Amino acid sequence: YNLYINQNPGDAYAKKAQKFCAEIKYWMNRPIEYQIKNLENINTSSAEFCPVYRNGKLIYVAERESFDFVEFSVNDYNGLPFLNVFVSDVNNTSAGRSKSISKRINSDAHDGPVSLSADGSFMAFTRTRSNASKGEALTAGIYFAKGKNRKWKDIEAFEFNSKEYSVAHPSFS
Repeated sequence: YNLYINQNPGDAYAKKAQKFCAEIKYWMNRPIEYQIKNLENINTSSAEFCPVYRNGKLIYVAERESFDFVEFSVNDYNGLPFLNVFVSDVNNTSAGRSKSISKRINSDAHDGPVSLSADGSFMAFTRTRSNASKGEALTAGIYFAKGKNRKWKDIEAFEFNSKEYSVAHPSFS
């Protein structure tokens, strides 16, 4: 880049690239602060996303069937299983077998992502309406539940949910 910049001193992109190369040398000489490891009990060839870690448990959204061959259903949009919420015990760098978080949370349509209160006893989550009529837009809504671990109850819809628009992806801060 030095030769090019000498011939083209006004090229801002070249100057940024030159600076980037110098920064790479700096970062490459620093010690590794963390290591990324594949959690094979969680990661599959399908989608897993929106992780929430709480008290040794990883709660996440995944696109996988629950192996119910009687009630098996797939998403008409892409032919894949509906999104559901799963939980796995996590200990340091290993994860236990993933389980459905709750039959009350996971419906027959898309569910997740979730957000938990600080004490983990109150959950807000996204759910798509499973009872949309043919030709009607499928909208998402926010729902609330009380409980912990895999025992959730008192599921209530957010008062601003609507068939006319989506309300989704709640987050506690």
